[in-house]
Amino acid sequence: LFAHLGAAARGWAPGVYAGAWDTVTQVDRLDVLSLAGKAELAEMNRLRNAPLTGLSRWILAAAYASAGQADVAGQLARTAAVVPLSSKRMLGEWLGSPIRDQGRILEAMVRTGQTAQAPVLFQNLRKELGSSSWLSTQETGVSLWAFSGWLGKLPKGVESAVEWRLAGGAWNRLSTSKGRAGASLPDAPVGVLEVRSLNAKPVEVLVTRRGIDVPGMEPATRPGGLEIHRTWRTAEGAVVDPTRLVQGTELVCEVVVGNRSGQRLSNVALSQLFPGGMEIRNDRLEAAASGAQTTDGFDRIEFRDDRVIHYMSIASGTTRTIRVKLRAAWVGRFVLPTAAVEALYDSQYSAWARGGNCEIVPKP
Repeated sequence: LFAHLGAAARGWAPGVYAGAWDTVTQVDRLDVLSLAGKAELAEMNRLRNAPLTGLSRWILAAAYASAGQADVAGQLARTAAVVPLSSKRMLGEWLGSPIRDQGRILEAMVRTGQTAQAPVLFQNLRKELGSSSWLSTQETGVSLWAFSGWLGKLPKGVESAVEWRLAGGAWNRLSTSKGRAGASLPDAPVGVLEVRSLNAKPVEVLVTRRGIDVPGMEPATRPGGLEIHRTWRTAEGAVVDPTRLVQGTELVCEVVVGNRSGQRLSNVALSQLFPGGMEIRNDRLEAAASGAQTTDGFDRIEFRDDRVIHYMSIASGTTRTIRVKLRAAWVGRFVLPTAAVEALYDSQYSAWARGGNCEIVPKP
């Protein structure tokens, strides 16, 4: 890996891909190499006096700091603007966003020791992570990485303690000197949750829920984004009702995904979880191309025991049709899960096909 990064860094030339992100990619390489103790100082010096964006200058400064060049790192950092390169969340190969850019800058501030503006940047990111807004894995991961570096430099705090109770029951105590503590609530909790701080300073309370929605209670699809329509057919193409099937029936689950967002969407995933009584037929294993698609036209397809996941890109105003071959194999009553499609790095582009129940009956 490091040999590849070193060769790519030495072979890089400005404007190869004609954009500021091409330079960010180069300084990212140089930063990783410096962190690994394999600094490419000659390539770093080529960029030292170049007209870099604020983000690139901060990353290059951090690379110099990791390479032991603290004076140069400080010079670069003191002239670097604290301005994100991204104006909005990018869904293509760069995956940049204002939040991710700020996280990179905060992490670089910590490594270079130029932290005069770090408290304000930390609070801005903290508000973003503490809000109810959806964040991509890139935004969350980079921000938490920056937080760990910044908080690790601060003096250790005193112990914090809170008490909580549910529905007027007994108080439960939580204490920590690490800034956060957690507790599990009972299954299907009922009543008011109360939390009180035992210290003078305020505390923030976050309640999270994890589970699978009851079939038919899927979230509403936002208009102007992704659309999904699911149809169940026999092997001959006739439409069939999936709520009641005869054992041994050969099926094709046909899903049409449309993009009405006004932009090309990359890294889109269609996840289909199927009833336990259905057997998924994997064309790649059966070497049967008729009726169902394999990897043609898709970035990746994952066949698992209970689900199939298609990864793809969809141009604006177009649709993609996905077909999965199945067999009603086992008699019984089963949950018919929803089918979900979403842009992996921006959940505002998502849609669900309604689920329900499925019964597979014996052959007459």
